[in-house]
Amino acid sequence: SDIPLSDIADVLRQFEGVSDRQEIVREVDEITYVNDTSANAPDAMIAALRRFHGEKPADIVLIAGGVNKKLAFESLAEEIIKTCKAVVLLPGDASDALARVLGARFSVLRVENMEDAVRVARRLAVRGDTVLLSPGASSTNIFRNEFERGERFREEVRNV
Repeated sequence: SDIPLSDIADVLRQFEGVSDRQEIVREVDEITYVNDTSANAPDAMIAALRRFHGEKPADIVLIAGGVNKKLAFESLAEEIIKTCKAVVLLPGDASDALARVLGARFSVLRVENMEDAVRVARRLAVRGDTVLLSPGASSTNIFRNEFERGERFREEVRNV
């Protein structure tokens, strides 16, 4: 190729990611807010948890849940317990399934909408933590689609 390697490196350093896919929305009080609304399956959620888990044993407040697309959530339990300090669940049967696989081993909080989800997550997070919207499920019960869910998250984070 005729493109100099230094030009490619410059583009990679400046690339901020794609909207709705592990998108860093903003940092407030050393808490990072990440919009991964496109993670509508357990494997995608696991990828985000692994990417944003930092040095501390449990430094993620996860916003998850929604409508179950007949997917299994058992594989998520250990990853969530290893990386998260709390899970904030949006309404839906996927949220119920996720709460069941986590059982009494983990702090699960249920909310009715994105405004409450971000507010509760902000209250639980401390400096160095990440608030991660990575639902692992569909959103059609309370949002038109995953992109509306992501936009609502961004709006609420702008108000933090």
